[in-house]
Amino acid sequence: MASSSMSSPFYTEEEIQEMQQILLETPIDPSYDEICDSLYDGWDKKVLQQMAARSCYRVLKGLDRLPPDID
Repeated sequence: MASSSMSSPFYTEEEIQEMQQILLETPIDPSYDEICDSLYDGWDKKVLQQMAARSCYRVLKGLDRLPPDID
């Protein structure tokens, strides 16, 4: 599927904006790389926020909808 700045059939514009906001509020911190790439099953809020931000990044990058200044 080709990337497009138009809304994806899998995500609404509202969902895209929510993911962009999560990514802006929680910058990806490389010090969490190892634990986020593991099979983490804990409840540490910082780790879960990093995992959510990384998921949002992957989706938004695939949709070509990353917020400005985030690469």
